[in-house]
Amino acid sequence: MNSHAGKADWKAILEDWVPLSDIMVPSAEEIFYFLYKDEFLEKKANLGPKEGVLDHLTVKEISRVGHDLIEMGTAIAMVKCGHRGLYVRTASQDRLKQLGAAKCSDLENWAERELWFPVYQEEKFVGALGSGDAAIAGFLAAFVWNHSLESCLRYANAAGSMNVTVPDGLTWNKGFDDLTRRIESGWQTKNLEIEGEGWTYERGFWVGPENHGKWES
Repeated sequence: MNSHAGKADWKAILEDWVPLSDIMVPSAEEIFYFLYKDEFLEKKANLGPKEGVLDHLTVKEISRVGHDLIEMGTAIAMVKCGHRGLYVRTASQDRLKQLGAAKCSDLENWAERELWFPVYQEEKFVGALGSGDAAIAGFLAAFVWNHSLESCLRYANAAGSMNVTVPDGLTWNKGFDDLTRRIESGWQTKNLEIEGEGWTYERGFWVGPENHGKWES
C-alpha cells in the first residue's frame, strides 16, 4: 500500500476504466480497497489474528460495490468473495445490449439481477492458489456458451471449488463437460447465511433486494 501503485487514485482510474469494461470480476478485498480506501484501511487496522478484510465486509458493503460498479458503467459485476461465494449485480437491458457480439443469451434473465451463490463442497482443500482465476474462467466459459446467469455462477463456483483440491491450480481441470457432470450430479453447496435487509433464499441462491429480472427457464 506504500508502493507507487498503492498510492494511486484507484477510484479515479476505475471511473475512467469501468465504463469500457462489459464484465467486471474483481475480488472483494481488492475492489473495496480501490473504491473505499479509507474504509478498507480502517478495517485492516482492526483485524484479529488470522483474519482478513473479507471476513469483515458486510453484505451491505458488498452490495454497495456491485451498485457502484454498475453506476460507473459496467454491464455485469461479479465480485469474488472467496469462501463466501460469488456476488453478482447486473445492469439494465439497454446496457446489456451494448455487449454486441458477446451478448447475453436472454436479456430478461440477465438484466437487473442481484444474486449471491455459495461455494460448492470441495472434495478436499489443498490451497486457494488460482481459485479466483478458475472461477472467472468458469463464468466466462459458460457465458460464451449462452448459459443463463444462474448457470454461469454455478460453473464459476464449480471451477473455483475444484481448483482448491490441487496444489498447482491446473491439474483439477478435466474440461467443461466434467464440471457439467459434477453440477448435474447434485453437488451440494456449503451453508452460507446472508444477513441483510431484503435478502431471501430461493432456488439455491441468496436473492438481493435489487433482483428484478426473471429466473432461468
